[in-house]
Order: sequence, then C-alpha cells, then structure tokens
Amino acid sequence: MSSFITAYIVGDSFEPITHLFNAITASQLERMLSSRNEGRADAERRKYVLGQGVGATRYCSLWKQLAEYGELEEIVLDPPVAPEKASRFHTHKHNDHNILIGQPEQIEPKHYRARLLIDDRCDDMADHVTGFHISGMCVLEAARQMVLAVAEGFIIEEARRGTLRFSTESVSATYDGFILPLPATLILAEQRLRKGPGGDFVLTAAIDFIQNNKRLARVETTVSAISRQFVELRERRLVSSLLGSAQQADLSSLEIDDAGHRHELMERTQ
Repeated sequence: MSSFITAYIVGDSFEPITHLFNAITASQLERMLSSRNEGRADAERRKYVLGQGVGATRYCSLWKQLAEYGELEEIVLDPPVAPEKASRFHTHKHNDHNILIGQPEQIEPKHYRARLLIDDRCDDMADHVTGFHISGMCVLEAARQMVLAVAEGFIIEEARRGTLRFSTESVSATYDGFILPLPATLILAEQRLRKGPGGDFVLTAAIDFIQNNKRLARVETTVSAISRQFVELRERRLVSSLLGSAQQADLSSLEIDDAGHRHELMERTQ
C-alpha cells in the first residue's frame, strides 16, 4: 500500500500561497473530491493537515463529503474532527467565525496554551488579506482573545465570571517573522497578577505565537478587570460630561470631519 502524500488545507483567502508549497484551499479540495468520485482524477492516497482559514462547519462538511464518497481510507484529515474553539463566553464574541483561538489549557503554573484557529470569514480578515500570511491585526486580536479566555477560564472565581468588564491598559507587539496560514500555537505567560477587593484584578501577560517550533510574534499587554456596574457608571458619567460640553459649543464648528470632531470634544473636556 502506498504512503500518504501530505498537504495543508487553507481557507480560500489564502489561495495565492498554494502555488508556493503543497497546500490546497477548501474549495479546491471540494472540487477534487467531486472529480475523484466521478472517476476523473488520480487516486493517490493523501493526508490533509488543517491550516488557517477553514472554519469548523466547513471542515466538518469536508469530512462528510469524504464519508459520502467512501474516501475515508484514501484521504485522511488531520485532525479527524474540527478542533474545539474557545467559547463565545470566554472570548466575548457573538459570532463563532470571529473566534480565533482554541480552548486554552494550562500547561504549567502561570502558562497556558491554545491553537490558532482562524476562519477566513472573520472580521479581522475582511479587508486586509495578502493571501500569504496572517495579518498583524489578526495576531493582536488572537492575543486579546487569549487573555480573555485565560482570565475567564482560570483566573476569575466561578461565582464572578461574567460580572467583570475588561479594559486594555497597554499593548505592544513584536513581529519576528510572518505567520503563515499553517498550524500555529499561542503560549500565554502570566507575568504579573495584582488582585483587588471584590475580585477585580490587573493582569500583565506575554503571548507568544509559535509556528514550526519558532516564535514569530510576541504580544505584551496589561489588562484590568473591573466590576461591570462600576464601569457602566463611569461610562454614563463620561457620556453626560461629553454631551454637556458639546451642547455649549457652536454646532456649526462641529460639522467637520470625524477626526476634527473628536479633537474639538477633547479640547472642551480637558
């Protein structure tokens, strides 16, 4: 029996990179399976490893197509089922395709790991896709979700989950190379955790993006988690303050571009 030919499955947005190495888009694989079923293609045994850009629903659809065509022994998907994504609750997202990471696991004290699982329908890929690498904004959003998921899953006491609001105090990113649409891992290292009364806390963490055993990006961030009621009260007071200042202004001077509008409001509230 012949050995498997290994290739990567990537989202359709990454079609340009399929010309550089052994990769195939989800749409190309669907067409190939249809051709094999109709007897128009070669019958080489193939193993397809999940890369970036393929959502869980589509990945499951590919497996069902394999089963329907009786190809499960000739074509293998790795992993055989779609990896579990972090939940909407843990990432503070409403749409599954905007969740960019798998469910984090603790690998040692103060260290957590998750898979990078980008769906090319996500908002962060909607308007910046080279077809070759993961954008810097996707990296930042994945890091943000990693912090939230670790905090909600491991740091916040169960009774207080869902009652805190998160605020980013600082964030910086270092890119050591391009992250390709291939398997990748996030490692979060808790650098400092300061807890306050009532379960509030400030977390400083570093999130490394690992691909092919190399660190290709690091995001360092500090976030604070504060009582939802307290934050909502501050937001209401801020809105009242801003509206009060705007009403005193000459409205004609505010009918300018958005950046100018914000600048005027900032000056009047200092």
